[in-house]
Amino acid sequence: MITRTTMLGACLVLASAVSASAETFVTFDVPGGHDTQALNWDKNGDIIGIYVNQEGAGRGFIRLKDASFAFFQGDGQASSISRGGATAGTFSDESGSHAFIGGLDGSETTPFDVPGLRASLPQSIDSRGAVAGFGVTDTNSYRGFIRKPNGKAKKFDAPGAGAAANRGTQVSGMTETGTIYGGVMGDNGIRHGFLRDPAGNFTVFDPPGSVRTSVTFVAKDGTAMGPYRDESNVWHGYVRAPDGSFAIFDAPGAGTGEFQGTQLFTVNKNGVMHGTMIDSNTVSHGFLRSAKGKFTFYDAPGAGTAAFTGTQGGALNDKNEVLGNYEDNDLKLHSYIRRP
Repeated sequence: MITRTTMLGACLVLASAVSASAETFVTFDVPGGHDTQALNWDKNGDIIGIYVNQEGAGRGFIRLKDASFAFFQGDGQASSISRGGATAGTFSDESGSHAFIGGLDGSETTPFDVPGLRASLPQSIDSRGAVAGFGVTDTNSYRGFIRKPNGKAKKFDAPGAGAAANRGTQVSGMTETGTIYGGVMGDNGIRHGFLRDPAGNFTVFDPPGSVRTSVTFVAKDGTAMGPYRDESNVWHGYVRAPDGSFAIFDAPGAGTGEFQGTQLFTVNKNGVMHGTMIDSNTVSHGFLRSAKGKFTFYDAPGAGTAAFTGTQGGALNDKNEVLGNYEDNDLKLHSYIRRP
């Protein structure tokens, strides 16, 4: 079953409205750096991200809930944070690139490598300390991995994964119940979405018309969602129900040209969905959609108005607060917190 509409909700309500936003913003940059990009936050509001330092090198940062900053050792960068504040990411030393599990003080407390991968890139850490991600092989193809809390790590491939360079399995996240999700690309260059349950069983899928499917969130009941691109390179949002049916939607005002459209990222326990709408001028705007179908669009202060700039969505918590980034008209990245 396929449903296409301009709105989306837990019950696929066939009505929507657009409201003006009455929000407050906190914008921030790493002191002494530029191109600040927030990635995610924990339940307390501690934020991880990356920035470019004065030497032009990418580094990782932690913005604590009191608005102070901490930094990872050396070139360490956290790419994931659990609800409780455990972090996972990567660092390099004289022997190469490695993964780590750490805390909020910037120390890399537990380094690890995945057998068969020359570099491992964590994408999710759960409350138990399990880590999921993907890595790079000696032939520059991608493989997924899971590292259990006891430290045992193994790689895996989703069905149809290509073996050529820049092909294969790329994990984007893991649920608290152990479902791993992401994208798998064959040697033909087409990317499909996948789910891997805790027993290692795979479901590979695509919304109708997709040539590049991303999975950005999976709910407790197995509902998956994210953005996909069609053959004209237009973005659309989708929700895939556990029975395999799809709801496909475009936010009001979304452009229909190349690299325009709707990118859906996540939903919280209130049924509020969050994403980015890219308009007909290829300018990005954040949006929220309530469980009743009401859309709210917003732009971070200072967000650019030129093509390929604007406000990008990111993480959403159960208070309906958004963590994201925006690009100004000088093509510099900054981060924001939006509170309703």
